[in-house]
Amino acid sequence: MRSAWTRYFIYTLMMLLLLNLNVFAETLPVHAAEITQDEPSSPTVNNGWVQENNNWYFYKAGKLLKNQICGNSSGGYYYVDEEGIRVDDPNMNQAVQSIRKYTKPGYSKAKKLDVCWRKIVKTCRFKNIGDVTKVKASDMPGYTKRFFKKKSGNCYCHAATLGYMAKALGYKKIRVVRGRLTRKYANEYLYSDHGWLQIKKGDKWYIYDLTMIRRWPKRPFVNVTKKKYYKVFSLTPKKNFYLKTSAGEVIWK
Repeated sequence: MRSAWTRYFIYTLMMLLLLNLNVFAETLPVHAAEITQDEPSSPTVNNGWVQENNNWYFYKAGKLLKNQICGNSSGGYYYVDEEGIRVDDPNMNQAVQSIRKYTKPGYSKAKKLDVCWRKIVKTCRFKNIGDVTKVKASDMPGYTKRFFKKKSGNCYCHAATLGYMAKALGYKKIRVVRGRLTRKYANEYLYSDHGWLQIKKGDKWYIYDLTMIRRWPKRPFVNVTKKKYYKVFSLTPKKNFYLKTSAGEVIWK
């Protein structure tokens, strides 16, 4: 049998071993699997159409696109305004479809506009509609709708339709002008009520008179300032109808 002294020695040795094991355990490194607190996750990068506060926005690699046509095959193609909000308007959607149909992605904004006005002139049959002396800003959507549906109409159909296309291409200052066209013939002046489009580029307004260039295709009626407009005729503005977009809506005023 073991003596009392031997039992005491063994007991003391075991206690010392247990104490050393506890100290060693406290000094061990903590592994990632043992961490219970949540680590911050990487921020989500938006891409494509994203709905926020009842509006639709389009992101490309996290960047919000504004004042241009954008989209994809799954969500469709639309014009987004200067706030980046998708404009889901029937006439604007038709303008976007026409631009995508008539032009190529590599074209500059100016070249796309040039292709569009030429297409309007080529496809639209001229037809007098109502009393053009009483045209209002609120008439512009109807004139545009008529062009897209019937491919015919008067000078305001030409002007308003190209106005929508110009807005979809990213031009910011656009207006349809109601006024008078004057032509000097021999010693007389001939007058007629008329409408045309103007687009501001830089600090100048440029005339796009599609009705006149349709009749005289080699005369300076398009993409010219008032001073460069064909001298046989002169334009007298009476009322401006501005095309704007705000909060995803088209506004004529």
